[in-house]
Amino acid sequence: MQVDRLLAAEDSLFGILIALARHSPTAADAVMKCPRLMDTIMQLFVQDGTFTWPSRAKAIKLLKVFDLWLMCK
Repeated sequence: MQVDRLLAAEDSLFGILIALARHSPTAADAVMKCPRLMDTIMQLFVQDGTFTWPSRAKAIKLLKVFDLWLMCK
């Protein structure tokens, strides 16, 4: 039961972050520059790999949004 809640929370969190990053360059910049947020996402969801695949896939999707945004700069 608690695992399902955690997965739902992770899913919602990444959904919000991806939507914010896609909204505008200013919003993407604000999310990207949030202290420790990107480091935490990289450590917990991308490098560690102990979290579930859907969360890891959404973390990578978020990073791709930032990568595209940086390429357009």
